[in-house]
Amino acid sequence: MFYHLRSFSSSLSSSTPTIFPSSSISSNQHLSEKACIPYCPKVSSIMAPVDLKASCPPVQECKCYSISDTPPGNDGQVTMKTTFGKALYNLAKQEDVRTVLEIGTWFGGGSTQCIAQGLQESGSDKLLYTIELYEPAWQYARKKFAHLPVRFILGGTVPTEKYLKPDEIPNHDEHFRLYYQRDIELSKKSVPWLHPLCLAIQFDAVLIDGNEYTGWAEYETIDAECKPKYLMLHDVGTLKTEKIEKTIKAGGTVWQLMSEGKDGARWQIYKRKQ
Repeated sequence: MFYHLRSFSSSLSSSTPTIFPSSSISSNQHLSEKACIPYCPKVSSIMAPVDLKASCPPVQECKCYSISDTPPGNDGQVTMKTTFGKALYNLAKQEDVRTVLEIGTWFGGGSTQCIAQGLQESGSDKLLYTIELYEPAWQYARKKFAHLPVRFILGGTVPTEKYLKPDEIPNHDEHFRLYYQRDIELSKKSVPWLHPLCLAIQFDAVLIDGNEYTGWAEYETIDAECKPKYLMLHDVGTLKTEKIEKTIKAGGTVWQLMSEGKDGARWQIYKRKQ
């Protein structure tokens, strides 16, 4: 597997490049060479901050994919008009929050935008890293919000074997039928970024709001390796986060509830105990 690496020119103190893993997408998604130009990041031979696979050479050419999927008509569940959007924005403006990791960019108009705006308004050296598995959403977000202090990462979070197994999922509903196998297949072709990112970067806050079937595995990695000051959860009480909430409520963790609320979905923000 090759990696797309793109350096952002900014005043940020970090010299860590943004990393885009390329995946094997069907040929009908490839843009023509002419159409490819405005969509493609400039590719460099900068090495990744963590050597995931020494045998993988740097990318030497540009690979582009069409944006066949259109973004949703609105910004999604989390906006600056929601209590969670405002809470994320305010947290990002805090002095002790300088580097944030978001799991689940989607098209970027929700929590990504709320966090990034808070970071941008409160410090020139603040930065959001956000991971998205679904390429059309990633393609849209990284261009639409290129003006914000965000590094958009295409790929997964945890290895495919960490996904919940079908017999661990109580309801094989429409969401399961539409997304479970699709995300498994995308994950097999992607780099699981959470572990190497936690090793390379000290995140002050982490948001879990990605795949329905990886929330617990993401929490385990974040709790053991990222060790942020703040942990944010969205869709609390769903399959994505219910085990996390129960574990923290049972006691014995490093987390204490700082704030919570409900818009279309429940949310919580935890702070690491002193």
